Amino acid sequence: MNKAKVLTILFVVFTVFTGHTQIKLFNNSPEFRQALDKIMADYCNQFRNLKGEAIIDNPESSEFTSTVTLPGSEECTIIQMRNTKHETRAFQALMLSTDDFEAASKKYKQLFNQLHNATVRLDNGGMRYTIKGEMDKPSDDKKFSSTLFDVSPNNNFSKNVHIELSLAYELMEWKIRVSVYDKVNDEEVRPSAN
Repeated sequence: MNKAKVLTILFVVFTVFTGHTQIKLFNNSPEFRQALDKIMADYCNQFRNLKGEAIIDNPESSEFTSTVTLPGSEECTIIQMRNTKHETRAFQALMLSTDDFEAASKKYKQLFNQLHNATVRLDNGGMRYTIKGEMDKPSDDKKFSSTLFDVSPNNNFSKNVHIELSLAYELMEWKIRVSVYDKVNDEEVRPSAN
């Protein structure tokens, strides 16, 4: 094989692999924001329009694939939780699994920067909401970091929505997740015996 062909092949392979890595690590793109907008727009519908194939079905919860995924994610799921008073759903995206803390920390910070000050629609086409949070800085010493984002303005559409970015050390790997869920008071979920 001549030298020009070998160099061309090496260039293409290098470009494809590094390009794929950049998409996975640097997903600061309009596609990310558009996917987040679709997810948040269906929040008020308890993610019913995003619910795909069933993965797990238990008496207390069920898990489904999500029909909308965040670019760069390894998997996206809808989790349906049941109890006597409420049936709630949550969207969860596994954004990275790695044994490299530095890579996980870098990705966590990149995702924070994408989510912080992002604007989304919660009511399918109406008012825009802003996501703001203060980063819980990751550290190799702590095995869990979690940033909770507020959604403003605070009104009937946004008062219970929680957006969380988490970094957790699980089974010898660092896992980063983006979650969107409805937070109700513990008393409403599990009423006391009184």
